[in-house]
Formats: sequence, structure tokens, C-alpha cells
Amino acid sequence: RQRTRGIDVTLRIDQDLGKLGSLSFGAQMTWQIEDKIGLFEGTVVNDNGEAGDPKWVGDFNLSWNKGPWTVFYGMDVTGGTSNLSDLLKSQGGNACRTSIFRPGGRFCQDVRLSPTFYHSMSVTREIADKFAITLGVANIFDTPPPRASTVLSGITAIGQAPAFGTQYDYMGRRVFLNVRGSF
Repeated sequence: RQRTRGIDVTLRIDQDLGKLGSLSFGAQMTWQIEDKIGLFEGTVVNDNGEAGDPKWVGDFNLSWNKGPWTVFYGMDVTGGTSNLSDLLKSQGGNACRTSIFRPGGRFCQDVRLSPTFYHSMSVTREIADKFAITLGVANIFDTPPPRASTVLSGITAIGQAPAFGTQYDYMGRRVFLNVRGSF
């Protein structure tokens, strides 16, 4: 069984700038209110707002077009998450533990993932209505996935980045080139 409820919002604004070309702005956002999944009877889990299942995501795109040229800027946003209620439940209401490696020492797990912002930009040149060449940079600021405590926290991770947060960029900054043709 699965039950998901939420609100999706899409906004698009196009503006003709006359001799300066045209601007387009687009935004898509999702607020997830409920996300319950039950594989078997009596095993319903609601991970809404936890690592890998943020309550809010959005992407914002701005493009300027003039003749054969298009300049694009995009920002993808993943809202913050918290696994604190699961951690407190599994550890009897305490997020801090005594370290077995340092007698008397304590550590407190941080199971909150900060909101993440990924920026990208590209330039496209169309040639004779048959070809288009795009050169761009994804994850301009080389933003890594957010880090979280993974020891006894319930968050499955690769290093200290959540493994099942598919909305995060694990590759870092990269340049791309795309050539498209129609015949």
C-alpha cells in the first residue's frame, strides 16, 4: 500500500523584450504532505521529511533567447530533512550516547540534512535550424550532498552523504557539451 498527498505548483512567465530577445522563467515546486508506504499488512512507514524523502523540492529556470542564442540558468533546491524522531525512538529519547572509544566521552548524532542548492548554466547556439550546440556547467559551485551522522543514526550513507537521497548530486561540478542535429 502507498498513500501520497501533496501540492504541486508550476509557474511559467514569458516576456518579449523586443530587439533584446525574450526571457522565460519557470518554477516547479512540490510540497509533500503525506507519504505512507506499507509493504506488508501492519508495516506502514511514513518517512515524509526524512533523509531521501524531503517535504519540499523545487526547481527554478531562467532563459534568455535572442536569435540563434539561448542562455540558461537553473537552480534545483532540496528542502532540509530530519530523522530525529526515528533516532529518539530507537535510542529511548536521547540523541546522545557515550563513546566506547573515549571513556566518559559523549557524542550526539546530527540526523538533520541541510537544504541543498544546485546551480547550472549553459549556452546554446542553433545553426541553420538543423543543429544545436550546447555548452554548460552543472553544479557550478561544486556543492556536495549534505552530511549527517551515520553511526547508529538509521541513515544509510556513502561516507557521510545519504545513500538514498536521489535528489543529491554525487558527481560534483562538471562541464558538458551536447550536439543535436535533425535531418
